[in-house]
Amino acid sequence: MMRILILIIMLLPCSLGMYASAIDSLLSVLDKTIVMRRQYEEEKERYISLIKDELKQGRLTDMERYLIQNRLLPNIILILVILHYII
Repeated sequence: MMRILILIIMLLPCSLGMYASAIDSLLSVLDKTIVMRRQYEEEKERYISLIKDELKQGRLTDMERYLIQNRLLPNIILILVILHYII
């Protein structure tokens, strides 16, 4: 029993090192995402503007309007989820 305990104690630092590198990797990805935040926001705003412009065009059938609005729906849901966690 004592041998198993000593073995676990000896192997514990090795396993912690593996997790530390994984966490460092995730943090570096998060840092890059934060740096690119403004670019992501601009891309999303352009995408939403294009969809809105399509809706403003005249002579759209109900099905075309429905399909265009369905492209907006995931963005609206995402914004609501983000606002939920921010507020």
